[in-house]
Amino acid sequence: MAKRVRARRAISAVASKSHPTIANRRSGKVGVFISYSTENESLAKKLKEELLDLDAGKRLEVFIAAELGGRAWRQAIRETLHTAQILLLPYPNKTMKLDWVCYELGMFHSNEVGRAVCIMNTQLDSPPDQMSEWQAYRADKKDLRKFFVDLFQKGAFTDGVPINPDVDADERARERLDEAVQQIEAEFAAFRLHERYYTHRIEIQMPPAKNRLPAKLDFEHAVVCGNEQTLAIFGVDIGARWKILKQRCSTVHTGVQWIAQIEALARTSKDKQLAGTLAPFRTEQQRTFIPLVSRIETIEEELSQVNVVFVELNSEVRLPLERHAGFDRMPSAWTAPFSLLEIGRRFRFGPLDAALTAMSFPKGDAPSKWEEDAKALLQAIAEASADVRGINIHGAESFFNVFDLDLRKPLKDAVSGWSGAESDLRLATRQSSRKRALQAVERMGRINAVFLDCTVQQAARLVARLKDEPAKPMPTEQARSAKFKAVPKVAAIKDMANVLPLKDSAGGPGPKGATRPAT
Repeated sequence: MAKRVRARRAISAVASKSHPTIANRRSGKVGVFISYSTENESLAKKLKEELLDLDAGKRLEVFIAAELGGRAWRQAIRETLHTAQILLLPYPNKTMKLDWVCYELGMFHSNEVGRAVCIMNTQLDSPPDQMSEWQAYRADKKDLRKFFVDLFQKGAFTDGVPINPDVDADERARERLDEAVQQIEAEFAAFRLHERYYTHRIEIQMPPAKNRLPAKLDFEHAVVCGNEQTLAIFGVDIGARWKILKQRCSTVHTGVQWIAQIEALARTSKDKQLAGTLAPFRTEQQRTFIPLVSRIETIEEELSQVNVVFVELNSEVRLPLERHAGFDRMPSAWTAPFSLLEIGRRFRFGPLDAALTAMSFPKGDAPSKWEEDAKALLQAIAEASADVRGINIHGAESFFNVFDLDLRKPLKDAVSGWSGAESDLRLATRQSSRKRALQAVERMGRINAVFLDCTVQQAARLVARLKDEPAKPMPTEQARSAKFKAVPKVAAIKDMANVLPLKDSAGGPGPKGATRPAT
């Protein structure tokens, strides 16, 4: 009943010939309208409860939309906003829906009298754009207390006229004030969301307009936003024009079809479907990404914003795909040698070749480029180790058992020098010694060449057997010797990680003293 009385009182005040705000002032009442969205209605109700409890002189009339029901609820809201002197927005998190807030704020401002105030949660940096020019308080003890004192004691929103000057007058009043602060702080804490987004993401949108309203997306004038790490992939800064990013990609990236696919969204957005996965591309640092449209925004079915995430095709993503591509129906004896051959090929013509080139022909304007490639090579060695374990090869014995007996000896001899080459590369990188690093990488190249040679021979023998053609015969005594069934571990290979580097090299073995292995 009391709710209906308050609603009728607000409507009757609007019907008065005098200005509704003036009518409120004559009656000694101060109208406060709390604007909120449905999901945080409990916060609005708690705020109203504490405001009325601190209002000892009963001078406040606090309205929330849920209490202005009935068939004419829209009219009741509009008329109540015209009577209010204060519009109060509790802003708990960035996911809050602001549709009705914008509507209510517009109606409130049309009155051209009164103050809009925002109480924002502690994890937020600023109020929503719609209220950025108005006073804002944080939902912590210090600021909440200040808000109540400003409102009740200082009359900060009522032209200096206090509503309850004794709100902080004595110990009992202070205790009640502190309790109200605690209650509101706890209610805000329940809405404290820490949003975390996928690291590599961009937003393509139009530059902010003066009226702050979203606009139809025009790729000729669109800008790109995102975090620094993602924008660095494209060599642009936040707020850069889309066409600059597009030009940059066309110049230094391999595979730019995804850009055309993004722009095609302007024609397909009416289908109300996301484009999903786009064509992958490779950066000048040889990093591969798969773009994925994660969200599109439209205005009257016209595209206004596109959000894109970029999933890097690293070993965690790539290996499960490559490992099973074409291998599921392969005889078990084939899986290991053909997988090792693929691992070695990628390693050789990827990080190993890049490091050899950077160290052999350093650019004068980028003296540290070889160090970056050396670190990338060391990382590739670790990934190659994971690749080998991924095909169920663990330890030196398991590795050498993949090969026929006559191929094991040259492979063991070559692999025994891998640990030393890797250690020398790490040391040379730390000491910024390009010459020593080059020597270490060249040794890796020669070892890798032997590895590829043995792997190719093993694979060829399997193919020959498949055609019922005898492979290169092995000595009978070796084939029958039991001692070759238990292959001893090579002392130099303590862990399979030391063998992994082999898996990704290519290029023929170079003669001793050669400055670079033949490729």
